[in-house]
This record gives sequence, C-alpha cells and structure tokens, in this order.
Amino acid sequence: MFNIIELNIRYAYKLCITKVFNFKAHGVMQKNRLIFFYLFLALFLQSCLSVSTPNTSATQPVSLDKAYFKIRLTTTTGGSDGENHGKTIIFSTINGYNKQRLLTQYNVIGDSYISATVNKTTDEVTYQIDSIIEYKDHDARLYKHINYTVNGRQQSDDGTLVDQLVDCKGNQYSGCLRKEHIVFTMAQQTIEQIAKNYTEGSQDKWRYTLSPDVGKSYSTYLFVAEITALVEAINEY
Repeated sequence: MFNIIELNIRYAYKLCITKVFNFKAHGVMQKNRLIFFYLFLALFLQSCLSVSTPNTSATQPVSLDKAYFKIRLTTTTGGSDGENHGKTIIFSTINGYNKQRLLTQYNVIGDSYISATVNKTTDEVTYQIDSIIEYKDHDARLYKHINYTVNGRQQSDDGTLVDQLVDCKGNQYSGCLRKEHIVFTMAQQTIEQIAKNYTEGSQDKWRYTLSPDVGKSYSTYLFVAEITALVEAINEY
C-alpha cells in the first residue's frame, strides 16, 4: 500500500516540475506566479512522500525477561539509625516495570513489585511483596488479604498497611481518592519455588489476589522473570 502511495506522489511531483518548464505564459509576471505555485506544490508533495514512507527502524517492544529485570534491580542500605544502621541491604524490583493500569472490573489502579532484605550479620533473607492500590470510594477498602497458588497449593495470608493517602478535594459525590500501600511477607522457600518455574526468555506472570475488608477482590501479578532476577541476585550476593 505504501509503495503505491509513494509511486503516485513521485509521479505527481515529476508532473508538476514538467509543467513548470513547459508552460508557455504570455506575461512574465503570470509565469513567475505559476512557477512559484508549482514549486510550492512540489515541495508539499515531497513532504507528503516523507510522511507516507513507513519507518522501518521503529523501536521494538522490550523483552520483560530475567535479564531485563536484573539490570534494573535497586540496592539500598537498610536499618534504622543507631546500632542497626547499615546492617541490612535491600534489593528491589521497584524500578523494573510499572504495572500500573486501570482495572475497570474492580475500579482500581494497581502496581506491584518485590524486594528482599538481607541481614549482613546472619545472612537471613526476608522477601516481601509491595502492592500499591489506588481507587475512589467513600470508605477505605483496605486490601490486606492475599491469596495465591504455588505448585498447585493455595495459600493465604494477611498483609500490613504501611501507608495510606486520602484526598477528598473536589467533587466528593463519588467518594475520596484513596491510595493504599500494602506489604506482604513471603517465605524464602515459597519465593524460590516460584523462581524455579522460570524458563529462559519467558514473560510468564505469577498472579495473586488481593481482598479488601469491604468490596470486591482483584487479581494482580508479578513477572516470574522479575522474581527469578531477584532470587539470583540474592544468591550471588
């Protein structure tokens, strides 16, 4: 299709140029005006040609595999001020891939990432999943209950609300804008079991469900590659 458009534009371009030089005008002024008109038209058609030609060097979508997440892991020094400061290091996929999207079925916007805290003294590793939930409602829903499946076994747990923002400015007829940051601690063995299911280059998702105290539950996910990248980084630390 683009080749046909290109040929037609090139033909029109050549026709315009030919008419400019073959046109026999009676007056110099009239001829100059027509030359200017045809040159303008030719330049316009040339610009159309550049727009109509498809860009073959378009950027390809990124591959959300293990390598992608591994180079985007963040590391920070943990521990509160005082004698515990600097005794832990935190690895996180917070900068890996923003999953934030509107889930119209549940009327929420959600994002998630996973992190691991390593105790430098004992080498103990603690994994946690961070879920960010935004919605508009009159009442707080508190998505603190998690349900998930690992190797065919269903499990459930309760999380901790670490941050909550409420904005009731503007029209309150449909409720306030609310944002909840929920953290779920996961057993190291459970996380490593999920990582074992990773196949090189895959973009498979490990899904889990968040249930609120009030309202419908909704399903969200982490990439298996994201989890595997974190586990490998911890093992290599």
